[in-house]
Amino acid sequence: MPVDNFCYPAGSFDPTVIAAVEAAGYVGATTEIPGYAESDAPFELARFEILRSTGVSGLAEDLQAG
Repeated sequence: MPVDNFCYPAGSFDPTVIAAVEAAGYVGATTEIPGYAESDAPFELARFEILRSTGVSGLAEDLQAG
C-alpha cells in the first residue's frame, strides 16, 4: 500500500521543504497548526490535537469552535 501523505517532523516546514515533499511524490502533508485542514493547501494541512484527557466532549468543542 503506498504512502501518499507526509507529516513534517516537529511540524517544521517552509516553502523549500514543501517543494521537496511534493517532488518526492506525496499528495499532502500535515502540520502542527491547529484547526481544520483546507483543501486548497494540501501541503499545509492543519489538524486537531486530541489527547486522552480531551475526551469526546473536548473534541466536540474543538470541532464546534472551528
